[in-house]
Amino acid sequence: MEKYSVDSNFVAGLKNSELVTLSNDQIRVTIAEYGLYIISIETPDRDGKFSPINLNYGRDWSKYLNDDVYLCCIAGRYANRIAYGRMTIDGKEYQTTINNGEHCNHGGVNGFNKKLWKHSDSYRDEKSASATFTMRSADGDEGFPGNLDVTVVFTITGNKFSMEYYATTDAPTVVNLTHHVYFNLDDDHSQTIYKHLLCMPSADKFLKVENGGIPVKGEACDVEGTVFDFTSPKALGDVLSQKDEQLTECKGVDHTFLLPGKDNDMRQLGSLYCASSGRRVNISTTQPGAQVYTGNYLPKENNAVAIETQHYPNSPNRPDFPSTLLRPGEKYYSKTEYEFTVVEQARTTVRSESPATSGVRSAGGRCERDDRGDENERLKKIVESQRAKIRSMEKQQDLEEAILEEFRLEAAEEAFTERRVLFLKAQLLCLERRIERLQRALENSTASRPLLPATLSQQSRKAAVLEAESVIATAVAAIREAHAGLAGNGTRDGLDRLCEVLRETCYQLLMTWRNDKSEQDAQDFALASVRPKGCCKECQKEIEKWVKGCSAACNLRLDQMKDEIERKQFPR
Repeated sequence: MEKYSVDSNFVAGLKNSELVTLSNDQIRVTIAEYGLYIISIETPDRDGKFSPINLNYGRDWSKYLNDDVYLCCIAGRYANRIAYGRMTIDGKEYQTTINNGEHCNHGGVNGFNKKLWKHSDSYRDEKSASATFTMRSADGDEGFPGNLDVTVVFTITGNKFSMEYYATTDAPTVVNLTHHVYFNLDDDHSQTIYKHLLCMPSADKFLKVENGGIPVKGEACDVEGTVFDFTSPKALGDVLSQKDEQLTECKGVDHTFLLPGKDNDMRQLGSLYCASSGRRVNISTTQPGAQVYTGNYLPKENNAVAIETQHYPNSPNRPDFPSTLLRPGEKYYSKTEYEFTVVEQARTTVRSESPATSGVRSAGGRCERDDRGDENERLKKIVESQRAKIRSMEKQQDLEEAILEEFRLEAAEEAFTERRVLFLKAQLLCLERRIERLQRALENSTASRPLLPATLSQQSRKAAVLEAESVIATAVAAIREAHAGLAGNGTRDGLDRLCEVLRETCYQLLMTWRNDKSEQDAQDFALASVRPKGCCKECQKEIEKWVKGCSAACNLRLDQMKDEIERKQFPR
């Protein structure tokens, strides 16, 4: 059983701040009361060696007191910029302190990162460990109105580290809280983050900025066709080396990316990966945006990257942005979660297989199917071409360039598997959205009462079925992708998510078709839809279980709805 611990000690050199350490077998996190600075986040690399993955000042306490780059501290009362420090709430104008050119940034001169918080509570059991910190920001603090009571809870659970923010006020004010964690996943923090791969599959829009980081007027910009397209993995060095007016404006990336989703629902932001250490961090959040900052003004430029989950910059002056206004009686809440994993070092073996050997094979107790003969052949030719280039360089004694080319080859081969895992996750995000649309279509088919298939018009039922079939087709393609030999723990996560997708899809299909067909016909239809052709027997049995379970759930829900209708005397 995994052991969790909470330890603490006081540091006189940091305003007698208490340092709290949460630890288990996979993560060690140390947080200071002063500014809620994260002194270190330690996780293992692919060799099992623990080392910090966040940039920090170590035990040089004076640097934390004099920090001006927000090195792994909390940011508030308002994270990011408010143009000229001015805002209007209920017709009254407020002037906050200016500390970033002409603007107020991260709460002003003495923001939450300069406050001495109180470690108010700790907790641990067999499954998690947490530490709670509280602080009151007085009315008028840095020009912000209202007494704001803030609580931040740090929790570790398995390989996950989360931050939860709570706040209440006694007068209307604005709140935007985040943590300015700077990641460098390399064991050697003298290295830049140029080789780190960043992927944010759902971040299809970003905010252009001007005048020191203030979003330009108008709608958000599509990332497609720009250097800011991280919907597939990109090396940060490749992005920063490009010429772009927005990169010039900020001396690198310092932009907000929009994350689609519902208020207070967890959204999958994406992942950051370092090939040299094998470390990867997956990030999810309830916030509608993420500010990606590539450390453009750090003492060593681009030495780390901050991915700050938050609301958009200058929101108090932009009614078209999600609101950051908090009123008395309301409760502010947000959560960000980091999942730390390791990608094992694995050179992709590319081989041509005969039809007899390219089918189902066992891997780690699971049946996997390889239908990528053409793709393997294409990749094989690329790899052989690169190796021929390396051999030619070696003959010409251009050893330095040959070594560099070999590194590129290794990175490409290693990233190949990683890209497939990320692709699967992106596919799942798309599936979730499509299922949400299907659910809305079915729910909106009758506005007067909960969904009951008998109330659907023929046209609505047909549209719902077509949408469901489209979802199914995409799900089948994605599950084949999983069967085709994805490596690493991402595969298991992907398959678990696919189970949920297929289960929900079957449920919707059965709900739609139940009134027109017998239960067995509905099951047969759903089973035929979700079962990939050529699927192994083990998987066939599992899928049959899902469909039968969905059918039972469908019948139960139909009975409940009919009871509700009879009880409330709705007209049939």
